[in-house]
Amino acid sequence: MLGERLKAASVDVTVRNYDGVAHEFFGMGAVVDKAKDAVQVAAAGLKRGFMQKR
Repeated sequence: MLGERLKAASVDVTVRNYDGVAHEFFGMGAVVDKAKDAVQVAAAGLKRGFMQKR
């Protein structure tokens, strides 16, 4: 829902849903493969955002 609203407001956003994991899974990359993926997706998005010229 938030992702849809951001897209409607012309914000460049990536939305991913990680089914089957707890809310705090993001910091569990050492033991949860989905967390590793989530961190990589977030890092790539931040890199794109910081590299954009304004």
